Amino acid sequence: MAESSTGGETKVSYPYLSANQWNGIRASLKQSVPKTIDVDWVIAKLDTTQKSAQNVLPQLKALGIVDADGRPSDLIPDLRDDDTYAAACQRIVERVYADGLRNAYSESDADPVKVAAWFARNAGTGDVMSRNQAKLYLLLLGGELPSADDTSAQPKPRKKSATPASTARQRPAADSKPRSQEGAESRVAPPTPPAPSGGSGVSPSLHIDMQIHISADAGDAQIEAIFKSMAKHLYGR
Repeated sequence: MAESSTGGETKVSYPYLSANQWNGIRASLKQSVPKTIDVDWVIAKLDTTQKSAQNVLPQLKALGIVDADGRPSDLIPDLRDDDTYAAACQRIVERVYADGLRNAYSESDADPVKVAAWFARNAGTGDVMSRNQAKLYLLLLGGELPSADDTSAQPKPRKKSATPASTARQRPAADSKPRSQEGAESRVAPPTPPAPSGGSGVSPSLHIDMQIHISADAGDAQIEAIFKSMAKHLYGR
């Protein structure tokens, strides 16, 4: 909690971090504790922009994790240890948040809308900021270890969705025929030759399927010539 005075009015500000940012910072500290936590360290560990890191660093100082000179505080060893993590979170809650908030909302399953309204009234923050402040407060109040999916310091790369063009290139050739040629297939099965006389009456039969693909720009004369040629060679007409 930080206090500033403007025109005789004291303004109280509270930290805000998303759950991903908080869990990412803790996961990085579990790996190693740097001598100094600065903007460059936040950029590298959260894989974020300079502007975002410049917003995160003051929140770490407000939470008492980093001192004014950027040095890690005495809270970090307990935050890193799973067995003492909940106690460290409780220390932060008691150091940072007002008695009025902790008395009114002492359980982590409190209504976040009502908690956000408390921040809006008492810290003078807007709707979005007060919701973020409430989420961090309830996260710390719960003191629950992050799940396995939340322990990665680096965000997972997002999968690129296939564009319509790339999807079309991946289709099988059979599916990529122009619509103008659909229905231009002809199956011709020549008559089965009669069985030879004097035999057993059983002879092998031959069945031929033919597919004819006619270009969409073919004229009537070309189409007529194709079918005349088929009749001539297949039926002797």
